[in-house]
Amino acid sequence: MASRRGHVYMRDNGWIYPSQIIRFALFFPTTIYNSGAKRNAGILRRHPELQTMFNPLLGKGELMSAKWANIAFGWNMAMFIFSLFVPVPVNMLFIAFDAVIVAFISQVAHIQNSYTPRGNGLCKDAHNWQRPPQMNESFFEAMGRWNSTQATGTRFCKSFVEQRNYSIAIAVLLAIIVVLNTAVLILSFTHIIKTVRAEGKGTLMFFCEAALVAPRAMVIAFAVLICVIPLLLLKCLPISLKVRIRYARRYLTKVLGRVPPPTEIKLADLTPFRKPGGKSRKREYRGTDPGTPNNLSDFLGIYDMLMLVTQHLHYSDIQSLSLVSKSVREAILPSDTPISVRDLHFRMYTCSSEDDINDKRPCYVCNAQICKDCACEQTIKQTYAMWHECTCKEWCTPCYRRLLREHRPNAVADSLKCRCAPPSPGFHLFNTMIYGFKWREQKKFNHPFRDICSHCATIPADELAERRERRSNFELRRAERTYTETCGNTGCGRILDEGPRWWVCSNCRFECSAGCHLDWAEKRARNKREAV
Repeated sequence: MASRRGHVYMRDNGWIYPSQIIRFALFFPTTIYNSGAKRNAGILRRHPELQTMFNPLLGKGELMSAKWANIAFGWNMAMFIFSLFVPVPVNMLFIAFDAVIVAFISQVAHIQNSYTPRGNGLCKDAHNWQRPPQMNESFFEAMGRWNSTQATGTRFCKSFVEQRNYSIAIAVLLAIIVVLNTAVLILSFTHIIKTVRAEGKGTLMFFCEAALVAPRAMVIAFAVLICVIPLLLLKCLPISLKVRIRYARRYLTKVLGRVPPPTEIKLADLTPFRKPGGKSRKREYRGTDPGTPNNLSDFLGIYDMLMLVTQHLHYSDIQSLSLVSKSVREAILPSDTPISVRDLHFRMYTCSSEDDINDKRPCYVCNAQICKDCACEQTIKQTYAMWHECTCKEWCTPCYRRLLREHRPNAVADSLKCRCAPPSPGFHLFNTMIYGFKWREQKKFNHPFRDICSHCATIPADELAERRERRSNFELRRAERTYTETCGNTGCGRILDEGPRWWVCSNCRFECSAGCHLDWAEKRARNKREAV
């Protein structure tokens, strides 16, 4: 829009940088001025009798100085960044507030002139400076005596002179900023009006555009302040208080995660399967046609012979052998025996390497058993759910609360959040506005080597990543999985029971707040496992 082009024109021609240089130069004097004003105001608050014993303007001047010194320091820090991006005419609000600060700091300097010497040379006689007849010490000597670190009256007198000089200097520099920004505002309006007229829109169109931009910019600035200020305040609190606030906030999030989202209810006709005299159980596959018996099926139909053969095979070989014919499948997986029982036996006897008998592990994709002799290495893209399943560990509540108390000198404002994970699926408004719609494609993903079985090795890599992603999403949300593990913190080993689940990244030791993790494990999940 025209207002934005005017701001860019001012920035490209360097007209807004003089005020920014002055704001940068104000960092040092505002810091010293704020520190000295807070110290003097603190002494006057602890000893209010100083205001009645000496000059009555002392309390008003120093308390007012502490208030506006703090405001000037924070305002200058904030405007050093924001004023680079705020367009015309919204920056008129900043100019107005700068003028208000100039007015009040000038008033503070005027009040300080009534009880502060004009220079350091007059501080040599600090004992007699404005000393009441009935008092044996001056105001500066009383301030030095009641300070936390006792100082002489001459030293305190010089500090008051320095503070008064800083207030005058800050007021002058801020007044220069107001003049420069006002000039930039006028030049911006002039350039915008020329641009609008060159486009044939007219001046009225410019004011309409400015009226639309100003509320939106104010809403954005208000939203930023609402988000940033609480984080900055939380960062400044003592660690004992921060731990309680953060733990309560995260615990409330976990409790809200227990509420199931609304889902569509679909009705279907169920055909319950019940064993004679037993409880209902899941139906397993049963072959209806045993096929034509042959010598191989007759030989493998003997259980002892099948187990002897199995000791020299891999798990994938048994899977391939069961697909030779219907009769061979019936011999290996008889219909009168549950498949889970035979599968347990096959996992026990297959992949029996003489070098390392305990070198059995599941396939990374399909959970079939593999060993170092039958495993195939292949690169698989590490997607969102896969990364969280491999990296994030479950911690118990005591370990998590100790983690919050750890000092993190290099942490950002919110030191709870892990930033190692790849981007989550879905639409990200902030990243899309900055990097465009293809920002996710520009994100680099790792492709680590994974051990898979021979059957999965024949599947394309993209399909393997999709299958593993579906399995990872299921495992992350499965409540029964959490009761088979212990606390992931090194040296703890506490068995995890029902309650909140605290997920901590094993790389950075920050809490992972991703939505793919299980927030709460219910008690019924454990009872279900015990019943099985």
